[in-house]
Amino acid sequence: MALIAEYTALKNEQTQRIVVRDTCLWISISANTAIAAVYSQLQSHDPRILLFIPFVSTLLFWIYATNDSMISQIRRYIVTHIVPKLSQSDQKYRDSLFGWEYLRRQRTPRRIISKLIRLLAVWSTFSIASIAALVVNVQNLPDTAYSWPWLAAAFFVCLPYIFGLWLIDL
Repeated sequence: MALIAEYTALKNEQTQRIVVRDTCLWISISANTAIAAVYSQLQSHDPRILLFIPFVSTLLFWIYATNDSMISQIRRYIVTHIVPKLSQSDQKYRDSLFGWEYLRRQRTPRRIISKLIRLLAVWSTFSIASIAALVVNVQNLPDTAYSWPWLAAAFFVCLPYIFGLWLIDL
């Protein structure tokens, strides 16, 4: 019964992490929209305000990616540690309780394509607004005194692409 309790607790944690992960997408869209709205409402239209977008997007992407990784680790732990122990004691647990864990883990072409499409959607959500903010700013860089925020923002725009491979978990 301790294994069933552990399984239940892990599934609850996994569910909470899925909610946080998915909420990060909506918060990113909302935050980027709010920053763009502030920019458009200002009389001076200082494009440096848009450089907050890459920082916010990268922070939210990091939260997204961390939760996504933990969701996968929990699934792996369940399949590799809990299921074998319960299967030894009773085959009905493996077939009835853990059938979904095995079904979702099968590496089918459809699953791989689905994961790649999700990765592309995640990259787009967290990076397109950041890239647009950089494009607006690079056109308006008056001199090198203001280039450090732009370079820092450019670095943060690259992070989702670099660490995006973390999300593949095919």
